[in-house]
Amino acid sequence: MLGFRFTLSVALLLIVEAVLGLTINTPSSVVECQPTALTFSGGTAPYYITALPGGEVSGTVLKTFPTQTAEGSYTWTVDIAAGTTVTLSLKDATGTIAYSGEFTIEEGTSDSCLTTSSASTLSISTSSVAATKATASTVTKASTKTSATSAATKATTSEISSTTALTVKAVSSSISTSTRTSTTLISSSHSTTASVSSATTSS
Repeated sequence: MLGFRFTLSVALLLIVEAVLGLTINTPSSVVECQPTALTFSGGTAPYYITALPGGEVSGTVLKTFPTQTAEGSYTWTVDIAAGTTVTLSLKDATGTIAYSGEFTIEEGTSDSCLTTSSASTLSISTSSVAATKATASTVTKASTKTSATSAATKATTSEISSTTALTVKAVSSSISTSTRTSTTLISSSHSTTASVSSATTSS
């Protein structure tokens, strides 16, 4: 009988949970660095709340809140930058998940609660920009150096070509001159031989 009552109690609890369901309300007027209440109910404790990019239930988690041991409300000092669209995810002990509607963080009078994370982000961004500029400068210098080397190579090649052309021309001219001289000497030799032969015959 006791076992039956326990089973019935569990069944009733499950029915109540099914009727009520696991829910997390969509907060209104969420302002940067100001407190806002996150209210949730249904399901089975403990509860796990996370902030996700608006409408992206599989997106990268923006913030993980402390584990809640009972349904009710949690006060959050909004430490996500203004302009960010957010969806809240609520998961209970059974693994059931509920989502809030989308809402956008409004700009507040102070962003002091973001100082640390913003400084860190700015530092990373600055480092990335500096690294990018350094890389671009290195590439530009390398390109300039390559262009200069290419120009020097072209000049050297042109100089070599001119020198080679002059050398070939000079050699050709020398050979031509030598050939003409040799031909003249041969012709003179033939003439002298002919004269000697003629003189001998006359005698």
